[in-house]
Amino acid sequence: MDFELTQDQREIQGLARDFARAEIDPHAAAWDRDHKFPRTLFGKLAELGLMGTCVPDEYGGAGADFLSYILVLEELSRADAGVGVTVAVHTSAATLPILAFGTDEQRSRFVPPLARSSGSRMGDTPARSSCLRARTCRPRPRAGSAPSSSMPSMCG
Repeated sequence: MDFELTQDQREIQGLARDFARAEIDPHAAAWDRDHKFPRTLFGKLAELGLMGTCVPDEYGGAGADFLSYILVLEELSRADAGVGVTVAVHTSAATLPILAFGTDEQRSRFVPPLARSSGSRMGDTPARSSCLRARTCRPRPRAGSAPSSSMPSMCG
C-alpha cells in the first residue's frame, strides 16, 4: 500500500501552508490577545478555493479529495486552531451534510454559496485557484442500507 501523497495533494498542502505562513502566522497571537476573529481572512481562503476544497466542482467547489481537505485543515490549524476549526465546521457541519442528504434543489441552492463563502456574505467570492479548480471528485454509487454506505462520496 502506498502512503505517499499524490502530486495534487502535495500542491494543495503547499498552497495551504504558504497561505497560513503568510496570512495567519504573523497575526494569530494578536488575534488571540485582542480577542479578534479574522473575518476578512475567509474571503482570502475562498479566493483560493479552500472554503470548498472537497466540494464537487459542479457545486462551485474545488473538487479535491477528502485527504486534500484534511491536509488544508492541518496546515491552517498549525498556524491558528481557530481558523482551522472554522473551516472544518463550515465544510463538515454545513456544506457536506447538504451534499449528502439535501434534495437536488437544496444542493444547487445552498452548496455553491457555501463553497465560495467569503465568511461574511455567502457567495461574495466565486473565484478559486487554478490549483484547486482542476481537481475532480469521483462519486461512489449508493449501496446498502446503513447511513454511511448510502451517503454519496463528496471527496475521494
